[in-house]
Amino acid sequence: MLSEKPSSEEHDNFIIDGLRVYDSTAASCLIERYLDPIISFVMKTHRVTREDAQDIASKTLDKVFANIDKFNPSRAKFSTWIFTIADHLAIDSYRKQKNQNKGAGQILSIDEELVPAHNDTPPEYVSRNPALKDLFLKAFRTLSEEDQTVLNLGAREVSQAEIGEILGKSAEAIKVQAHRARQRLQKAVENLGKEMSVDTTGADWAGLKNLKGQKEAGI
Repeated sequence: MLSEKPSSEEHDNFIIDGLRVYDSTAASCLIERYLDPIISFVMKTHRVTREDAQDIASKTLDKVFANIDKFNPSRAKFSTWIFTIADHLAIDSYRKQKNQNKGAGQILSIDEELVPAHNDTPPEYVSRNPALKDLFLKAFRTLSEEDQTVLNLGAREVSQAEIGEILGKSAEAIKVQAHRARQRLQKAVENLGKEMSVDTTGADWAGLKNLKGQKEAGI
């Protein structure tokens, strides 16, 4: 039962518990709480039309309904899980459009340069050097799911305030988390580099602030 003014966590817990027993009120709360934010998120991060974003949002909520028993609160917040699903579905949608439009000379609805090569690959981290690319992606995947989300969204120019709304945190908290996530990523790259005998001296660590320096440095 929700209190008159439930916290974000209480609201999500009510939805989670309700969905697991097929409660229609919880389903309605999920739609009311997340449908519009998902649409805005997809439009912002993937540059699609509102119609396409609505379709992705609908598929996202369907997937949440179908997979609620797979949600693990120890791995990620409920909101992070939901927006990660939306992000993956948007990427899948882009790939399908790309295959359909290949050779047709049509303009795709998503900027290809901003689409990661893998669901958990940060778009601006892709390396032109195969050894460094492999190293960087392995290091990135050692980060927590939420850290990956913060860095991924930051790379797509989503503001810290907007990321905070998605994750239920303040903009200041996101700023601190992003900074610490970049430090953890740098350390992971250095450690893996030593283990794999890969020279990381050419890495542009300053570029981690906006995630674009790595690409410019050839990483």
